[in-house]
Amino acid sequence: MSTSNAQSNREPISVATFARNLGLSEVVVYKYCKQGRIFGARKHPLTKKWWIYPPAKLLPKP
Repeated sequence: MSTSNAQSNREPISVATFARNLGLSEVVVYKYCKQGRIFGARKHPLTKKWWIYPPAKLLPKP
């Protein structure tokens, strides 16, 4: 596997894309990000937007 392929697999995805992939609304995904229920979700320090980094997964409710 080439380096460029390895890096492309680690590109963050938007909340909208993650929500679409899971069949959830963006509002629900934002809520889960704030609650810490999405493994790999990080808030950008400058833009304050949520980005989800692979391997992302929805964690069960505590």
